[in-house]
Amino acid sequence: MEKEGHIYARPDRFRAAMALIAPIFVLVVGGGALLKKGYSLADYPLLIASGEVSSISQIVGWVCFALWIYRFWPSAIDALSSNFVLARNARLIMNAKGHEVALSSIEKVRLDQTFLRKEIVIEAGGRAALRQGVIFAQSSAQELLAMIRTDVTRSA
Repeated sequence: MEKEGHIYARPDRFRAAMALIAPIFVLVVGGGALLKKGYSLADYPLLIASGEVSSISQIVGWVCFALWIYRFWPSAIDALSSNFVLARNARLIMNAKGHEVALSSIEKVRLDQTFLRKEIVIEAGGRAALRQGVIFAQSSAQELLAMIRTDVTRSA
């Protein structure tokens, strides 16, 4: 990054690490509960089949587990492997993966927030030129959006 560069947001590494550790912890606790009751981990499917463990609660639990991993792990891994989430220099906005967009070509900046994703989307040339997950940014998504919009307006 050039000398006049600016980092919009640094990653929140503690929250990212917790997002990676939490599902593993839940599996360990669940396995420990089975072992404490005298079952082995191999007995788990048999307990569901026999009705001793509710199949509905297990389905809900595994779906939640999968959604957690889908939602948090990619952003958490990105946050742990870089020094910034979004940054800029005199001409470009970039993410940690090396994707860049020229400030002068940016047409629109928006926040896409759904149940599974929270992303800053930077549009250039009529398409999404850069999508960046901001779940584990130290700055709030609204603060990031305001800072980027201010810089885009100044460069126009």
